[in-house]
Amino acid sequence: MDPAGTGFDGTTPLYDNLRYGDRKSSITLGAGVEARLIEAEAALQAGDTLAGGGFYTALNGPRANPADRGYFDATTRAGTPAIGVLPDLTPVDAANAGGAVNLLFNERARWLWLTAHRLSDLRRLIRQYGRAADSVFPTGPYFKVQFPQYGTDVNFPIPIDEQNNPNFAQCIDRNP
Repeated sequence: MDPAGTGFDGTTPLYDNLRYGDRKSSITLGAGVEARLIEAEAALQAGDTLAGGGFYTALNGPRANPADRGYFDATTRAGTPAIGVLPDLTPVDAANAGGAVNLLFNERARWLWLTAHRLSDLRRLIRQYGRAADSVFPTGPYFKVQFPQYGTDVNFPIPIDEQNNPNFAQCIDRNP
């Protein structure tokens, strides 16, 4: 993928969002691909990850049916063909990804891009799958001089306006 130019700093490559091409684009609230990903996770948790099982059937459904993905048009903004049929995933792909959990969350990251699922997925990897926060979230040096290190947050801070609300009942710690 070629960058569409550079960002505000004049050096960082800028990649355009083709999923929602302009401000008038409809935003998908839920699509069949999200349902298939939920089915895949249920199969994963049930241990159904053998070739031909429910895990791969659910993951491969959207790959085989571009029209059922919920957001791909026939062409991209540039007029080039949108993504067609993708190859089926197999246990080899899971092994190459470092396991079925990694494969599932990689697929979720790609299919659900720009749908506000990623932060909760990363936090679930910590809480429900026992991953360490520093193995899920980026750590160490950051490429921008203004912020030379990644932060340690694993959630969005609760706004002060909400913390002042006497009816606010959520936790206010910074744990995942």
